[in-house]
Amino acid sequence: MVLNWGAEPRDLDSHLLTPEIEGTTHHISYMNRGSATAVPYVTLDTDNTQGYGPETITIKQSYEGTYIYYIKKQEISKSKQKSKQQSTYG
Repeated sequence: MVLNWGAEPRDLDSHLLTPEIEGTTHHISYMNRGSATAVPYVTLDTDNTQGYGPETITIKQSYEGTYIYYIKKQEISKSKQKSKQQSTYG
């Protein structure tokens, strides 16, 4: 799966939920990039945080069942923006 977008929002995140594989379901995202050579045989190949994309998720080996793909807009909290500004200008 390939996700492309414009300049705004700056960060969209691809997520993939797998069916049960060897007794476990898996959530692939920037927090768990998966594995191409072991369960779940799915990888988040590219995680773009500066706008436009792409973000890519590759299923190396598919299993019977339902895969759920969704997109989430990454929000930066005001406290993170404030600390980022302080570290940038301070």
